[in-house]
Amino acid sequence: MSGLRRLTSPADFAADWWIDWAENPDPALGTVLARTGAVGEMRQRRQHPLRRDLDATGLRYALPQTAVTVNPTGPALQIRFCSMVDCNCDLFDGDGLLFAPVESEGLPDPEQAPIRLAFSEPVHALGTRAAGLGLNAATVGAAFTALLWVRRQGSRTWEAPLAATDAPGTVASAGKAGTVVFAGEATAPFLGAEVTAGPGICEARFTLSTARSLRLDAIMLAPLYGRA
Repeated sequence: MSGLRRLTSPADFAADWWIDWAENPDPALGTVLARTGAVGEMRQRRQHPLRRDLDATGLRYALPQTAVTVNPTGPALQIRFCSMVDCNCDLFDGDGLLFAPVESEGLPDPEQAPIRLAFSEPVHALGTRAAGLGLNAATVGAAFTALLWVRRQGSRTWEAPLAATDAPGTVASAGKAGTVVFAGEATAPFLGAEVTAGPGICEARFTLSTARSLRLDAIMLAPLYGRA
Protein backbone atom coordinates (compact mmCIF):
# COMPACT_ATOMS: atom_id res chain seq x y z
CA MET A 1 0.00 0.00 0.00
CA SER A 2 1.80 3.10 -1.26
CA GLY A 3 2.04 6.02 1.12
CA LEU A 4 0.20 4.36 4.02
CA ARG A 5 1.25 2.21 6.94
CA ARG A 6 -0.76 0.38 9.55
CA LEU A 7 -0.67 1.56 13.17
CA THR A 8 -1.27 -1.02 15.87
CA SER A 9 -1.50 0.77 19.22
CA PRO A 10 -2.74 3.93 20.95
CA ALA A 11 0.95 4.46 21.81
CA ASP A 12 1.40 5.56 18.19
CA PHE A 13 -0.65 8.64 19.13
CA ALA A 14 1.07 9.55 22.41
CA ALA A 15 1.39 13.26 21.56
CA ASP A 16 -1.79 13.59 19.50
CA TRP A 17 -5.51 14.17 20.09
CA TRP A 18 -8.38 11.82 20.89
CA ILE A 19 -12.19 12.10 20.96
CA ASP A 20 -14.63 10.65 23.47
CA TRP A 21 -17.72 9.80 21.40
CA ALA A 22 -19.99 10.19 24.42
CA GLU A 23 -19.04 13.84 24.99
CA ASN A 24 -21.76 16.16 23.69
CA PRO A 25 -20.33 17.99 20.64
CA ASP A 26 -22.86 20.84 20.71
CA PRO A 27 -20.75 24.01 20.21
CA ALA A 28 -23.06 25.94 22.55
CA LEU A 29 -21.76 23.89 25.47
CA GLY A 30 -18.20 25.05 24.95
CA THR A 31 -16.81 21.57 25.59
CA VAL A 32 -13.21 20.81 24.70
CA LEU A 33 -13.63 17.78 22.45
CA ALA A 34 -10.05 17.09 21.35
CA ARG A 35 -8.04 15.88 24.33
CA THR A 36 -4.37 14.94 24.49
CA GLY A 37 -2.38 12.45 26.53
CA ALA A 38 -3.59 9.17 28.00
CA VAL A 39 -7.30 8.39 27.67
CA GLY A 40 -7.62 7.21 31.29
CA GLU A 41 -10.98 7.17 33.08
CA MET A 42 -13.36 8.93 30.74
CA ARG A 43 -16.33 9.30 33.03
CA GLN A 44 -14.33 11.60 35.30
CA ARG A 45 -13.48 13.88 32.36
CA ARG A 46 -16.83 14.09 30.57
CA GLN A 47 -18.44 17.49 30.92
CA HIS A 48 -21.68 16.90 29.02
CA PRO A 49 -22.29 13.20 28.37
CA LEU A 50 -24.66 12.15 25.60
CA ARG A 51 -27.52 9.86 26.49
CA ARG A 52 -27.40 6.15 25.79
CA ASP A 53 -29.10 5.08 22.52
CA LEU A 54 -28.85 8.58 21.04
CA ASP A 55 -28.92 8.55 17.23
CA ALA A 56 -25.33 9.48 16.39
CA THR A 57 -25.90 9.69 12.64
CA GLY A 58 -24.64 13.07 11.44
CA LEU A 59 -23.07 14.11 14.76
CA ARG A 60 -20.24 16.56 14.10
CA TYR A 61 -17.27 16.84 16.45
CA ALA A 62 -15.59 20.18 15.66
CA LEU A 63 -11.91 20.14 16.66
CA PRO A 64 -9.24 22.80 16.11
CA GLN A 65 -7.56 20.52 13.56
CA THR A 66 -10.62 19.19 11.69
CA ALA A 67 -14.28 18.34 12.11
CA VAL A 68 -15.27 14.68 12.32
CA THR A 69 -18.77 13.83 11.09
CA VAL A 70 -20.25 10.43 11.99
CA ASN A 71 -22.07 8.67 9.15
CA PRO A 72 -23.04 11.91 7.41
CA THR A 73 -25.32 10.11 4.93
CA GLY A 74 -26.15 7.01 7.01
CA PRO A 75 -26.67 4.25 7.86
CA ALA A 76 -28.05 4.93 11.34
CA LEU A 77 -25.95 4.17 14.40
CA GLN A 78 -26.04 4.99 18.12
CA ILE A 79 -24.02 6.24 21.05
CA ARG A 80 -23.67 3.46 23.61
CA PHE A 81 -21.46 2.73 26.64
CA CYS A 82 -19.15 -0.14 27.42
CA SER A 83 -20.57 -1.80 30.54
CA MET A 84 -21.94 -5.09 31.73
CA VAL A 85 -25.50 -3.78 31.39
CA ASP A 86 -25.16 -2.04 28.01
CA CYS A 87 -22.41 -3.20 25.61
CA ASN A 88 -20.55 -5.99 27.36
CA CYS A 89 -17.57 -6.03 25.02
CA ASP A 90 -13.80 -6.12 25.35
CA LEU A 91 -13.31 -2.38 25.68
CA PHE A 92 -12.73 -0.36 28.83
CA ASP A 93 -15.56 0.11 31.32
CA GLY A 94 -17.26 3.47 30.69
CA ASP A 95 -15.95 3.97 27.16
CA GLY A 96 -18.31 5.92 24.94
CA LEU A 97 -18.95 3.87 21.80
CA LEU A 98 -20.16 4.26 18.26
CA PHE A 99 -22.51 1.27 17.95
CA ALA A 100 -23.85 -0.08 14.66
CA PRO A 101 -25.46 -3.31 13.45
CA VAL A 102 -23.10 -5.33 11.24
CA GLU A 103 -23.45 -8.13 8.69
CA SER A 104 -20.32 -9.93 9.79
CA GLU A 105 -20.86 -12.97 7.57
CA GLY A 106 -21.03 -10.92 4.39
CA LEU A 107 -18.14 -10.11 2.09
CA PRO A 108 -16.38 -7.03 3.54
CA ASP A 109 -17.02 -3.98 1.37
CA PRO A 110 -16.40 -0.30 2.14
CA GLU A 111 -19.67 0.59 0.44
CA GLN A 112 -21.50 -1.57 3.00
CA ALA A 113 -19.43 -0.59 6.04
CA PRO A 114 -21.72 0.39 8.95
CA ILE A 115 -19.43 3.03 10.54
CA ARG A 116 -18.20 5.93 8.42
CA LEU A 117 -16.18 8.96 9.51
CA ALA A 118 -15.70 12.04 7.33
CA PHE A 119 -13.03 14.68 8.02
CA SER A 120 -13.50 18.31 6.96
CA GLU A 121 -9.72 18.71 6.79
CA PRO A 122 -7.63 15.64 5.93
CA VAL A 123 -5.75 13.96 8.76
CA HIS A 124 -2.39 12.22 8.57
CA ALA A 125 -3.21 9.46 11.03
CA LEU A 126 -6.22 7.95 12.76
CA GLY A 127 -6.91 4.92 14.90
CA THR A 128 -9.39 3.27 17.24
CA ARG A 129 -10.22 -0.05 18.85
CA ALA A 130 -13.00 -2.10 17.26
CA ALA A 131 -15.06 -4.63 19.20
CA GLY A 132 -17.69 -7.14 18.17
CA LEU A 133 -20.85 -8.16 19.97
CA GLY A 134 -23.14 -11.15 19.45
CA LEU A 135 -26.59 -11.52 20.96
CA ASN A 136 -25.90 -15.21 21.49
CA ALA A 137 -23.79 -15.92 24.58
CA ALA A 138 -21.99 -18.62 22.58
CA THR A 139 -20.26 -15.88 20.56
CA VAL A 140 -18.08 -14.87 23.53
CA GLY A 141 -14.55 -15.75 22.49
CA ALA A 142 -15.51 -15.92 18.82
CA ALA A 143 -12.86 -14.69 16.39
CA PHE A 144 -13.38 -11.85 13.94
CA THR A 145 -11.35 -9.65 11.63
CA ALA A 146 -11.63 -5.90 12.11
CA LEU A 147 -11.29 -3.88 8.89
CA LEU A 148 -10.51 -0.26 8.13
CA TRP A 149 -10.68 1.42 4.74
CA VAL A 150 -9.43 4.97 4.15
CA ARG A 151 -9.94 7.36 1.26
CA ARG A 152 -7.33 9.97 0.48
CA GLN A 153 -8.04 13.63 -0.22
CA GLY A 154 -8.78 14.14 -3.92
CA SER A 155 -9.39 10.44 -4.60
CA ARG A 156 -12.69 8.72 -5.34
CA THR A 157 -11.33 5.24 -4.63
CA TRP A 158 -10.68 3.38 -1.39
CA GLU A 159 -7.28 2.07 -0.40
CA ALA A 160 -7.03 -1.68 0.20
CA PRO A 161 -8.36 -2.56 3.67
CA LEU A 162 -6.10 -2.55 6.68
CA ALA A 163 -6.86 -5.60 8.82
CA ALA A 164 -6.02 -6.08 12.47
CA THR A 165 -4.25 -9.43 12.55
CA ASP A 166 -2.19 -11.35 15.09
CA ALA A 167 0.99 -10.25 13.33
CA PRO A 168 1.84 -8.56 10.04
CA GLY A 169 1.47 -11.01 7.20
CA THR A 170 -0.76 -13.50 9.00
CA VAL A 171 -4.41 -14.19 8.23
CA ALA A 172 -5.56 -15.05 11.77
CA SER A 173 -7.89 -12.50 13.33
CA ALA A 174 -6.74 -10.40 16.26
CA GLY A 175 -10.30 -9.81 17.41
CA LYS A 176 -12.26 -11.96 19.83
CA ALA A 177 -15.67 -11.14 21.25
CA GLY A 178 -15.09 -10.59 24.95
CA THR A 179 -16.29 -8.85 28.08
CA VAL A 180 -15.74 -5.48 29.75
CA VAL A 181 -12.20 -4.58 30.80
CA PHE A 182 -12.11 -3.02 34.29
CA ALA A 183 -8.34 -2.75 34.77
CA GLY A 184 -5.37 -2.68 32.46
CA GLU A 185 -5.65 -2.14 28.71
CA ALA A 186 -8.59 -3.04 26.51
CA THR A 187 -8.08 -6.15 24.42
CA ALA A 188 -10.14 -5.28 21.33
CA PRO A 189 -7.96 -4.99 18.21
CA PHE A 190 -6.59 -1.58 17.30
CA LEU A 191 -7.06 -0.31 13.75
CA GLY A 192 -4.95 2.62 12.64
CA ALA A 193 -3.50 4.14 9.50
CA GLU A 194 -0.82 6.76 8.96
CA VAL A 195 -0.03 8.67 5.78
CA THR A 196 3.67 8.47 4.99
CA ALA A 197 3.46 10.13 1.57
CA GLY A 198 0.80 11.83 -0.50
CA PRO A 199 -2.57 13.35 0.40
CA GLY A 200 -4.14 12.97 3.84
CA ILE A 201 -7.18 10.91 4.82
CA CYS A 202 -10.59 12.49 4.29
CA GLU A 203 -12.80 9.49 5.10
CA ALA A 204 -12.57 6.20 7.01
CA ARG A 205 -14.90 3.21 7.15
CA PHE A 206 -15.01 0.28 9.57
CA THR A 207 -16.57 -3.17 9.67
CA LEU A 208 -16.13 -6.68 11.10
CA SER A 209 -15.88 -9.96 9.25
CA THR A 210 -16.42 -13.49 10.58
CA ALA A 211 -16.59 -17.00 9.21
CA ARG A 212 -19.86 -17.92 7.48
CA SER A 213 -20.82 -20.18 10.37
CA LEU A 214 -20.53 -17.37 12.94
CA ARG A 215 -22.59 -14.22 13.25
CA LEU A 216 -21.77 -11.10 15.23
CA ASP A 217 -24.58 -8.58 15.47
CA ALA A 218 -22.80 -5.29 16.14
CA ILE A 219 -19.55 -3.40 15.78
CA MET A 220 -18.44 -0.81 18.32
CA LEU A 221 -15.68 1.79 18.03
CA ALA A 222 -13.90 3.10 21.10
CA PRO A 223 -12.42 6.64 21.30
CA LEU A 224 -10.87 7.96 18.11
CA TYR A 225 -7.20 8.94 18.00
CA GLY A 226 -6.04 11.38 15.34
CA ARG A 227 -3.16 13.45 14.03
CA ALA A 228 -3.52 16.52 11.87
